[in-house]
Amino acid sequence: MPLSLEEVRRIAELARIGISDAEAAAVQAQLNDIFELIGRMQKVDTEGVAPMSHGQDLKLRLRDDAVTERDQRSVSSRWRPRWSRALSRSESDRITGFRLNPGSHAQRLSQRTFRRARRRRKSRAQS
Repeated sequence: MPLSLEEVRRIAELARIGISDAEAAAVQAQLNDIFELIGRMQKVDTEGVAPMSHGQDLKLRLRDDAVTERDQRSVSSRWRPRWSRALSRSESDRITGFRLNPGSHAQRLSQRTFRRARRRRKSRAQS
C-alpha cells in the first residue's frame, strides 16, 4: 500500500517536522520502498521454520552459578541498630556531625504533619 504525498505531509506534521515538497517526495519514495520490502517479506512462506533468537546458532558461554563471596550479613547489620536510632534529630546530629537546614520547606512540612498527627491522637484519646 503506497503512501500518498498528503499522507507523508500529515506524518511530518504529526511528528512536528518541517518538510519541503522536495523532501516530502524523497521521503515518500523511501517509505514506499520500505513498505514494498515489508510486503515481500510477508509473502515468504515460513511454514515449518523454527523461530530463532539469532541468525547464527550461537551458544552462550555462561559460568556455573556458584557462590564466590562469603556472607557479609553479620558485618553489615552490625551498624543497623545505631542507624535506626538516628531517626531523632539530636541523634542524627551526633552521628553525622551536621544538621539539616532547619528552614527547609520539606522539613517544615514534615514537622507540621507530625504535630498535626500528635494532636489528632491526643484528641482521640481524650474523647
